[in-house]
Amino acid sequence: MLTTVAGGLVGIVSPAGSATGPGGEVHVQARAFEGWDDTFTGTIRLGCRPGLAADGVHVSFSQGGKTSPEREISTGPACTGTLRRQDYRSDEGFHPGKAVVHVRMVLVDAVTGAPRGEVTVSESVYVRPAAKVVLPRTAEIRPDGVLAVRVRIRCDRPWANYASFVSADQRQGASFASRVVEDVPCDGTYHRRTAVLTSEEEREFRAGWVRLTGEVVLENADLELGLEAFASRAALAQ
Repeated sequence: MLTTVAGGLVGIVSPAGSATGPGGEVHVQARAFEGWDDTFTGTIRLGCRPGLAADGVHVSFSQGGKTSPEREISTGPACTGTLRRQDYRSDEGFHPGKAVVHVRMVLVDAVTGAPRGEVTVSESVYVRPAAKVVLPRTAEIRPDGVLAVRVRIRCDRPWANYASFVSADQRQGASFASRVVEDVPCDGTYHRRTAVLTSEEEREFRAGWVRLTGEVVLENADLELGLEAFASRAALAQ
C-alpha cells in the first residue's frame, strides 16, 4: 500500500518484484499469461508522489538469452500518491515458462519538467500456459470393455475453448477410442470431466496399460483457432 505524508511516499515495504526510487514505485505481478502469436500478457502497478509527473513507462522482455527492444507502453500514471494498474503485452517470440520483465518509469518535475530520476525493476515472471489438460494415472474398466477416464482441463480468459478431446490407445491400436469433452469454460480454473470411451476397433478395452492423450484447442475473440495444449501418459486400466 502507498502512503503519502508531506507530499512524499513513505512507509513502503516493497515485496519481491517491486522497486522504489525518487518519489515513485513500480510492482511487477509475478504471474503472466500466454497470449496470441507467441506473446504473453501481464500486469504492473505504478505510482508517484504529487509534485512529480511520469514522463513515460518503458518495458522490455527477456527469455532464453533473448531480450526485446525497449518500448513505451504508457505515458505514465497520474502522480497522486496511489498505485495504478497498467497491463502490458510482450513482443512476439516468447513462450510459456520463466521470463523476465524490465520496467523503467521516468519522472520529471510536474511544473518545470526537470528530470527527477527513474524507477527501474527487472523481475522474473512465470508465463502460465493458456490451457492445460491433466490426465489420470489410472482409468476405470466398465462393463462391455468401456473405458472411463477422469480428466482435469483448464483454459484462461480471454480465450474460448473451441474443442477438448481425450483418446485412449491399447495394444498398439487394437483398442482405440477418442471423444470430445463438452462444456469446459475458459475461466482460469480446472474442471473435472469424465470421458467414457468405447473402442472403435473390434477389441474392447481390458485391464492393463493404456496410452491416454488429451488435447485442448483454443480460439480468440475473432474465432481464429490458435493455441493448443497436449498431454500424453500411460495409465493403468483396472
